[in-house]
Amino acid sequence: MDFDKQLVKWNGGVERGAARKFAAEAEVGEAYVSELRNGKRDGPGEELLPRFAKVFGISVADVRALFPRYRLSEAAGVTAVADRVGRDPGQEIAELRRLVARLAETVDVLSKEVQALKDAGGKEYIKDRSRIRKLGASSSSEPRSRQRR
Repeated sequence: MDFDKQLVKWNGGVERGAARKFAAEAEVGEAYVSELRNGKRDGPGEELLPRFAKVFGISVADVRALFPRYRLSEAAGVTAVADRVGRDPGQEIAELRRLVARLAETVDVLSKEVQALKDAGGKEYIKDRSRIRKLGASSSSEPRSRQRR
């Protein structure tokens, strides 16, 4: 997917007004968004990636994948590493693509399993997962308010 397609998808499949709405929410100029859509710019700067990710509701890595600037630089990085270790860059990139496809399949399967749990009334599981996420790096299973300091 590219930026233009993501923009339209984000706007509920409607192209009209998508750039204006995105520019307002991402706090960038409409002309800038137009240049990104038309390929006059090859991608936003690093400082804008998190902002774009937040507006789109996707990861920064997914935002990077929308723009040629980052796709090419990541492929170049893989090529440089492969050259340094004496491997064929084409084979390394093909292997990475296979791994990414497997990861995408795994994420899809996990998403379906979570949805099945939700549909089956697995609300307790979902609550437990959110509690774990809130605790973050805490090693205790108790809420922070109950932990001794």
